[in-house]
Amino acid sequence: TVITSRRAAPARDPMSSPARARTPFSDADKRWLATHQHAKMLDPGVIVLGVAHRQGDEDDHPLTRHLNLPTVIECYPLRVAHDPSKAAKGSGFSAAKWDSKSGEAPVPWPNTFWLVDPTLVAKVGQLEHEGLVAKYNKTLGFKPREMERREREIAAGSLSRSDEEVVNKDPEYDAAAAREFARQHEAYGSHRWSLLSEEDKAFATERGFDVVIRDVGIGGLRYKNQVKCLHLHYAHWLVTRDNIVGGWVHDELMKRAAATRGTTTGG
Repeated sequence: TVITSRRAAPARDPMSSPARARTPFSDADKRWLATHQHAKMLDPGVIVLGVAHRQGDEDDHPLTRHLNLPTVIECYPLRVAHDPSKAAKGSGFSAAKWDSKSGEAPVPWPNTFWLVDPTLVAKVGQLEHEGLVAKYNKTLGFKPREMERREREIAAGSLSRSDEEVVNKDPEYDAAAAREFARQHEAYGSHRWSLLSEEDKAFATERGFDVVIRDVGIGGLRYKNQVKCLHLHYAHWLVTRDNIVGGWVHDELMKRAAATRGTTTGG
């Protein structure tokens, strides 16, 4: 049977491992998570390998309560997404989500690091609501319509523009940041692949899942300059300190926390 992590979590590849050591996902952690997920809820079919970051890991982080509770959990790259009982109860997308064409066979789960701290989830969600995803995409030169048009040109054999002509030429565009972010997307994919057992690597390759797990970027993004979910990028940054967008999110959260402290203290 594949998904051998149900028996034991595979060892990490030292060349792609996060800087912070993973700690066990305890029964107490499970009980806490079951009662504290109000948004960005984790798919129940996901296998949790451990806690990648805890409250209190950052002594200078004013938004956590320093109770050593999970902030980020690390997830296995394969999950079973088939549950006929849940599919029968739902309709539309809700039903289709659990009526996997793969049946009981595993399918990819590209979100290695999942933010679970409810305070941070809410704060980061507010940043998304205020349009920071679009702002960061502009900084990194991601233009969805241009990228899609370029893919069609490649497929039709009529490519006439270089990468430089496709990227955003707005004054906000930062080519150095885009290059660094592309490297971080690749590192995320390499780490995700390293989490699989050899048996599951063979299974993924046979099913054509190797590209989805190994070669795409953070959260399964195909474009290496794309930002989609700030929660994913911030979770990655908290664990590795190697996600430029996550760093921007952290700086924004710290700036707002400092302003709030100044307001409440009259400073």
